[in-house]
Amino acid sequence: MDATYYAKTLAAYGGYLAAFVVGGLGLYWATLPDGVQQMALGAGVVILADMLSGSLVALQAKRFSSSGAKGSLLKLATYSSGLLLGYGVDVALGLGSVCVAAILVVVFLIEATSVIENLGTLGLPIPAVIRERLEALKKAQEVDGNGGA
Repeated sequence: MDATYYAKTLAAYGGYLAAFVVGGLGLYWATLPDGVQQMALGAGVVILADMLSGSLVALQAKRFSSSGAKGSLLKLATYSSGLLLGYGVDVALGLGSVCVAAILVVVFLIEATSVIENLGTLGLPIPAVIRERLEALKKAQEVDGNGGA
């Protein structure tokens, strides 16, 4: 067996996995109440805005690479795993969509903060109140030893 065989096999399994994930997400989406669907849509838009603005920052700094794309995919996988876990907790404890909604709020805030940081890096004016709050958050992360993501 040569490298072509392995590449084709890997591509086929990747396609099966992608179809499974997309189908699973579609079924998951259908079970969410309307308000949570809107929250998920909003979080998705902010995630896309972060990916786009982050790509622009990387292009501007001439450090655009596949490792950044891998990081974005890992982040999406982490968010998806968190949402699935939250969904499981919601179902097991009969909470409706409380955990899923809370996770979506956190994802939205993380991504919105990242978009604002990226826009500032690109040279767009950021209001002083927001800029000061972001600097305070960065200092708090440094003190906590979390260094940021």
